[in-house]
Amino acid sequence: AEASAAAEAAATAEASASTAADGEEFELPENHDDAINLLKEVLVADPKRLSAHRAAYKKFGDKTNARKLIDLYRDLQKQNPDSPEFLLYLARAYCHVGKDTLAVVQFRKLLSNDPQPEVYLDLTRAYRRLKKMGDAVKTVDQALEAMPGHPAPKKEQVILLSLSEAYAEAATEAAVGLALAASTDEDKAWFQKAAELSEAKSKLGDDM
Repeated sequence: AEASAAAEAAATAEASASTAADGEEFELPENHDDAINLLKEVLVADPKRLSAHRAAYKKFGDKTNARKLIDLYRDLQKQNPDSPEFLLYLARAYCHVGKDTLAVVQFRKLLSNDPQPEVYLDLTRAYRRLKKMGDAVKTVDQALEAMPGHPAPKKEQVILLSLSEAYAEAATEAAVGLALAASTDEDKAWFQKAAELSEAKSKLGDDM
């Protein structure tokens, strides 16, 4: 169940990361080799084409085809070594198939060369799934610094506090999240539920 939740979270992160909010459905050929060749062509032309990433995960994101998904994104990264986007997509593909240890290596490379704030969140979640809570806490602190006032790192902080059974602190930080100017109604509903669960000493998780 945990692996499934991790894969679901990674897929959600992959979708939310793209700025190409194209709602189109991207049709892939039935043949796997043809599908991979088309995906490579399309993603090299437009790395942020959400519909293409979504199609790739839909076709190759299950356990049976996990290797093809990784090979797709690894090949794209090798062919475009100067583009940090492809390294990010490879790392997220590793997360999706449950290879968080390999993903951590890629996320750390990204943060060394191109420290985009959202990568701190990806790395925090990977550490959390690996049960490396000390590293997760350090990384979410960096995320909070890199994304001041943003609800996403605050949510991760609340989850980490809850998982560490620091329920009073989790409830306090959830209240802070409720007051963030950038929090949407959806975010506020999340923080409200997190506060209630923390006050009841119930652990939070990716199902929130």
